[in-house]
Amino acid sequence: MTIWYYTVGQEREGPVSKEQVRALIASGKIVRDAYVWREGMANWEIVGTHPEFADTFVAPLSVKPPPLPFASKAPDGEQNAMRPWRRFWARLVDIMLLGPLLAAAIAFTLAAWAPSVYIYISSMERPMLDVLLLVALLPITAVALALCMTLFDTTPGKALAGVQGRVPHGTNRLFFYLAREFRVWFSGLGMGIPVFLPIALVVQYRRLVSCRAASYDTASQPIAVNARRSLIPAIALAVVLFAGHVFLWNEGDRAATYFIGKQVWANPINGKETLLPSFWNFQPLNSSSETEIQFATDDLLALDASARARGKQHADDSNADVGSRLVLSALFGHDTLGWDGITPEKYASIIDGMAGKLWTRSSDWRPVEIEGFKALRATGYSRDPSRVDVETTLIVQGRDAWQVSVSTYDNSPDQLRERDRFLSALLQTIK
Repeated sequence: MTIWYYTVGQEREGPVSKEQVRALIASGKIVRDAYVWREGMANWEIVGTHPEFADTFVAPLSVKPPPLPFASKAPDGEQNAMRPWRRFWARLVDIMLLGPLLAAAIAFTLAAWAPSVYIYISSMERPMLDVLLLVALLPITAVALALCMTLFDTTPGKALAGVQGRVPHGTNRLFFYLAREFRVWFSGLGMGIPVFLPIALVVQYRRLVSCRAASYDTASQPIAVNARRSLIPAIALAVVLFAGHVFLWNEGDRAATYFIGKQVWANPINGKETLLPSFWNFQPLNSSSETEIQFATDDLLALDASARARGKQHADDSNADVGSRLVLSALFGHDTLGWDGITPEKYASIIDGMAGKLWTRSSDWRPVEIEGFKALRATGYSRDPSRVDVETTLIVQGRDAWQVSVSTYDNSPDQLRERDRFLSALLQTIK
């Protein structure tokens, strides 16, 4: 007895005999544009035009059958085939391309708006951090891919691999793609959970190679592929992206002290937080007020006055560590002005009168713009025996006046870079 298989929508049914196929046609379960196949046939064929069943249909074929993933050819060079590997490479390119970009955007956002969360995540052990990134980034990537499909009808990976989805007529494109991407995330990628991810991939692969639709697809959304499109560019890009990921992870390990060696400092005036390197120490200038904060690097506290005066020698010492080269101190202050309309220049003259015993200004106050603020800045040197260089920045916003004075002990490139980073970090808290 010859065994036949037939389709209902995009699902394969059977095996049945030839007589059963005729009975199903008569009952209406097998429609004219369904597909049938038996052993010995090269491809699936439309039942309404197959010689063994054409006489069962009395009406002529009036509509073109919809393309199925396992049909051999389509008019425009596309094939509606399951093609699991082609779809796999397309998805892999999209994830590896968009994932790092989204991770970087999230990292910058956390560092700016939630420094304590950023430090907590950055200080996690590597395996746990990898799992967290995978689980957290996949749903965010799903949203990005849905937006990309809505706007451009394709994604970078799909464009390279020649894969195309179709939106059912009358369906909202954004909602359709969002729903599909989250079905892919849940049942196709196992939500990124390492235990479930390989299982989900194997299950979907087996469905596709057995000519069944993936569990996240439906009969109304056939996936088309261009069989003429070479898959080599997609594979090559995936390999390059993977190598880039490995390089970035290794570089991340080297720079671990930069990310982990951070601490959160909260501005006592408004409570806003920022990140500072862990080698900075800070405390109120005196116990009666929290409006002036004194900062110093760790090794400044360990140096006596004579050693500080020899800061240049420390910087040139080839055996000195990074901390020894970053000998800085700073004073961060805030004043609440008594009335509106005090200009930065007027406030600068007040500062000159108050700080004259502590430092000697060697330049005029000059206007500068830093971190979006219009400020005044002057340079000078301290009046203690070390005579270290001092740079003071003043900002006036309504009745709030801020000042930051940073002392550098030899003006080495390391010190100047850290001075600028420190100033930028503190000014983030007054925006």
